[in-house]
Amino acid sequence: MFKVSVLLYACLYVAVLAAGVLLWNAAQRSGLVDKVESFITEVGSYESWTIDGMVIFQRARIIGLIVATVGVAFNVVMAIMFNLISDLTGGVRVTVLEDERRPPAR
Repeated sequence: MFKVSVLLYACLYVAVLAAGVLLWNAAQRSGLVDKVESFITEVGSYESWTIDGMVIFQRARIIGLIVATVGVAFNVVMAIMFNLISDLTGGVRVTVLEDERRPPAR
């Protein structure tokens, strides 16, 4: 479970960061970031207000690592709990029967 969880969260981490970079680049090229900065400057009566993309992605990288670590730990603990409960209660037994009857001809 640990290996699968690490692989899952690593893939999610890379995918989310890549999507964030692509969306940030698209927003910056379209001028959306400048429009948001000027809007917040006007509404908040600030002299200047800027959004620093590098700071955002550094924090996102750290938060993503924390979320991935907590997610892996949670998955491992839940797998251990499931196995302990299954050992204690005997688990759930599922029996699948194959029906050999043919449907009536039309």
